[in-house]
Amino acid sequence: MDVANSQDATALNAYEKVLTLEPKNVTALTQSGWLDFTAGSAAKKASIVEVGIKDLEKAIAAAPRQPAPRLYFAIVADSTPGNQRVAKAEFEEFLKLKPSVGQLAIARPFLKKLGLPSP
Repeated sequence: MDVANSQDATALNAYEKVLTLEPKNVTALTQSGWLDFTAGSAAKKASIVEVGIKDLEKAIAAAPRQPAPRLYFAIVADSTPGNQRVAKAEFEEFLKLKPSVGQLAIARPFLKKLGLPSP
């Protein structure tokens, strides 16, 4: 809810609290990773970007068969110069995991850009 209301800092704080209790909570890792990546990118702070990437990698390691961490990691890779091959591989894996309609809607512009099929 906080993210939808543009309250990213509040949402990030909540996810960080969850991670102190459950360090392998996939949802919290995925969302905090995405929020850190986007905040770090906007502020041009590489250290925050790296924290976000590491959280997304942890989410994938904890739940390699869940589409959400793959989706966000693929978007991160696509937006990072020189990582389009990684992005393409992650989107291909994402598509194999039966993503939701909403996840597919988020992915479609990236899939098109990378020349991947869009279900």
